[in-house]
Amino acid sequence: MQKRRCFICMLSALLLAACDLAAPSAPQISQATVVPPASPTLLTAAPSPSGSAPSTTSGITFTHAASIAVGDHPTSVIAGDFDRDGDSDLVATNDGDGTGTTLSLLTNDGQGGFLPAAVIEVGTAPIAVTSADWDGDGDPDLTAANHESDDLSILTNDGSGRFSERARLSLAAESYPFMLAAADFDADGDPDIGFANYLATGAVTILSNNGAGEFAIADSLIIQGNPYAITHGDFDGDRDIDLAAATYETHQVVILRNDGGTFSRGSRVEVGEEPWSLIAGDFDGDRDLDLAVANEGDNSLSLLANQGDASFRVSHTVRVGEEPYAVTAGDFDADGDLDLATANEESHSLSIVTNDGHGQFAETSVVAVGEEPWSLVAEDLDNDGDVDLAVVNSGSNTLSIVLNTSE
Repeated sequence: MQKRRCFICMLSALLLAACDLAAPSAPQISQATVVPPASPTLLTAAPSPSGSAPSTTSGITFTHAASIAVGDHPTSVIAGDFDRDGDSDLVATNDGDGTGTTLSLLTNDGQGGFLPAAVIEVGTAPIAVTSADWDGDGDPDLTAANHESDDLSILTNDGSGRFSERARLSLAAESYPFMLAAADFDADGDPDIGFANYLATGAVTILSNNGAGEFAIADSLIIQGNPYAITHGDFDGDRDIDLAAATYETHQVVILRNDGGTFSRGSRVEVGEEPWSLIAGDFDGDRDLDLAVANEGDNSLSLLANQGDASFRVSHTVRVGEEPYAVTAGDFDADGDLDLATANEESHSLSIVTNDGHGQFAETSVVAVGEEPWSLVAEDLDNDGDVDLAVVNSGSNTLSIVLNTSE
């Protein structure tokens, strides 16, 4: 399948969502929003692609347990307990190569098995999705970024995991909304939305929530180099939620510092070629949020160490598979620090990248998945206490369930 570059192909995993700083004993991570009803037949596990055996290295074992049909050209995936039954469900965006209009919602049976996908209608070419309780009713809602119709779909949850489009927020022509982030940027107690506008505007925009799920533009900053992906976290320790944007054309990460809901451009740091996705977490164990950046242009991960004041330096570079479109984080080997995984579009694989506890990483295993994986999320899908992976494959229109079967 021919790849759509310079926007008509963009993005990777919505590595964003509300900032959740863990307790002191747990790894800290600010990651791709953990998000995403009925009862057709249950799906059964599928064999690993090409009959491959489980991938095992350094005590970590991942098994491609199932392949589930979703819509055309899925581009991002998030996890969350959408039906509030205590396990993690999934939502995928179906970009349809620029013509899709749906999300796929997959409900978890509690053991890592998923029902066939339910369809949620949104705008044209949804490229990313995030989740938070927009209307304050205690249920996780959704927002989809629709890059061809230049709008955002605000979807509310009825409490059982059934969604309806509450509003369609129109944006300026050729805004091309890309990655999304959900967090309380103005510190008023409800979640707001940040998103990257690729191409024409080249901005990062903040939408403020009035507490009832109604949004208005609060701030917008032009970012040179066309921002593709954003993530968020308190990078400077002032208790405001900041943003970090990856600029595809200038190969940089730009820090946007938040001062009481007003953002300003902070430091820039050079990373690898064509950064496509990034995630925040405390990777070196020093209690501040660092960054990991997937660079699809040179098949690398850039690890950016936070100096404690929202200035960053490249501390480490790791080679991964071909064209990493997404990165996520989780403690895959249960040793108390955050590891990384990338979705490698060209090599149809995941790279598992383990942390030595001091922020030094190495690729320790490769897991075969479907064709052209674009996005992944780390979550305990089978309720066994370890961190699994869900991956959307844009070339085969599937979602791979990759279970952590480590002893």
